[in-house]
Amino acid sequence: MANNARAVDTALAEYEKNLITDDKDKALLLVDKATVAEYETIRTRAMALARAGKTSEARELVLGISQLSQVTQQNASSSEELAATAEEMSGQAEQLQVAVSFFRVNGAACTRRPDRLAWRPTR
Repeated sequence: MANNARAVDTALAEYEKNLITDDKDKALLLVDKATVAEYETIRTRAMALARAGKTSEARELVLGISQLSQVTQQNASSSEELAATAEEMSGQAEQLQVAVSFFRVNGAACTRRPDRLAWRPTR
């Protein structure tokens, strides 16, 4: 177990050192660190219960950890899928803007600007 804790600490340290780019990343890292700390607290409590002969209570804690781990993995997977979908939709939106840029409405042509679509009268 100590090796697992060291591996998690090392992974979080590498993440913090190499991949933190903004405040959102910093906030996510703080959540990750809090989750790891909570896991360690629960694990320590489960081990103490097991040593005290309270195996059913220890089993319940371990089951809770397992369920928490599954939910965390599902959330991470969903987040990755959502990010990929958002990136794909952004690209499709840009392609659509280009495709419809030649249409005219009431004599105005749609011109693409980086921050928004702007309508200008055509002469």
